[in-house]
Amino acid sequence: MDSLRNRIRISRVAGLLNVRSIHCLLTRCLVMVVGLGTSIWHIRAEIANNFNQAEAKNEQNECGIDGIRRQISILMEGLPEDLRQVVGRSSSGTGAAMSVLENG
Repeated sequence: MDSLRNRIRISRVAGLLNVRSIHCLLTRCLVMVVGLGTSIWHIRAEIANNFNQAEAKNEQNECGIDGIRRQISILMEGLPEDLRQVVGRSSSGTGAAMSVLENG
């Protein structure tokens, strides 16, 4: 009879250990999933932030280029025709910008 009771106790303890190990395993999986989800969330937020910053820089650059083009066209309007042609043929950066402006 004692051996039967011992077997029952051992099986109960083994069952409890199995439940605890399954619970521990599920807890670890949950912690890993939450950690991974949090990491992915932070990475996504960082990518979105970098994209927004790059987009803002791009808009600033476009405004700067448009402003320069306007200034060059204003300066070109004030020049006589022969000087416009000379500036347009120039190989300098200003001449290249002028030719781009004139040619579209």
